[in-house]
Amino acid sequence: MDKLKPCPFCGTITVSSVFSIDVYNWYEESVVCEECRCRINHPKAIAIWNTRPAEDALKAEVERLKVDLDARNSALKIAFHDIKRAGEEIDKWKKMFYDLINKQASVSTEPKVIVVMDKNGIADVATKESERRE
Repeated sequence: MDKLKPCPFCGTITVSSVFSIDVYNWYEESVVCEECRCRINHPKAIAIWNTRPAEDALKAEVERLKVDLDARNSALKIAFHDIKRAGEEIDKWKKMFYDLINKQASVSTEPKVIVVMDKNGIADVATKESERRE
């Protein structure tokens, strides 16, 4: 015997099935909700009771959306990782660039140029050490 789903009207799980043969020897199933007393009398009452096309479609859509969400989350994790790596690479190149400028400035006979970055990553250029902003 199939497991009965909860009542589609009141949601209770106290549902029972009855099998009977009427006076004409017709086999009949009945499914009855013990709470709201709704009933199905039909040779395939259990199959009809358990058929919920809208509910089944919604469950299938929820599962499809879960799979889609998992795929998008995976793609986002990869993108965030790539962005972080790119940021680290940019920081490395910035440091090399500023070190190179400062090295060239220290070799030059012209006034010394100092390039530093503040805590927000904004470059600051000064011609003297005393002009440098902290």
